[in-house]
Amino acid sequence: MQADELVSWATLLPKFREVLLKLRSLGLHVSDTSRWKKYEGYFEEALRDPEAPLAEWLVLSLAFAVREADEMIEILTHVPDPADSATLKLLREVVKGTPMPDDEKSAPGRENQYELYLGTVLRQAGISACHGNPDLAATFDGHTYFIEAKRPSSLSRVDDRVRSAMKQIRRLGKPGIIAVCLDQVIRPPRGLLFVRHFSDLAPAVAQLVDEFVIKTARIWRSRVDPELIGGVLMTARVPAQIIASGHLAIGTNHRIELFGDEPREPSKFLAAVVAAYLRAQKSGGAA
Repeated sequence: MQADELVSWATLLPKFREVLLKLRSLGLHVSDTSRWKKYEGYFEEALRDPEAPLAEWLVLSLAFAVREADEMIEILTHVPDPADSATLKLLREVVKGTPMPDDEKSAPGRENQYELYLGTVLRQAGISACHGNPDLAATFDGHTYFIEAKRPSSLSRVDDRVRSAMKQIRRLGKPGIIAVCLDQVIRPPRGLLFVRHFSDLAPAVAQLVDEFVIKTARIWRSRVDPELIGGVLMTARVPAQIIASGHLAIGTNHRIELFGDEPREPSKFLAAVVAAYLRAQKSGGAA
């Protein structure tokens, strides 16, 4: 399943400033050197002269800043009031990290951000989801599903994150679901995905996800215990530039892999998760 988003830093900037205020109101320190203040500076630079061509470094920075800002706007707009201790613990890590994700070998802040974002889109869809141990406990159709959310920082880190998820689920002693964010795994290293036309974006991201599944088939066969894992949810939101128009966009794709015996397959739940995730991908103006 897939969706594409045109993004606009002009419309994001006021909302993003609200995010920074919200973080501070929750008692979280956002320093002037943090990645979140860097993102604010990128947006301001882009808006300084809307008619002027943007430097290549700024285009690259904006593409990732928009994606990160979009997630945090969703998270902070719908953060529980009052915020529970598990959410605050995750947010303390989210404040950390480098502006460019490629500069991090391990990324606990961004992984926690993914967990928070996933929990947010579930709750927005009316699916109860609580953070803690496991990462998420979601209630759907009278059943509780345990989710371990992982965001590998590179292809080389996928095996490590899958093993970590399996270890955590074994400790639960109950079947679970692994959610894997492929944002940093499938895109071109230290760059954007370039496509000629906007209509080319969805097929391009879908192909990248297909290639990932083929490359990592051995990992899934050797690491995933079908007795403990009911399914794997793979999500990807890939920053891209449309060559024909110069617009920035985010190409989104989702993949579900089911494991285990049919009575335990959480297919309806995972389909509802994907539907919720797609609804969260709101199109903005062209950037």
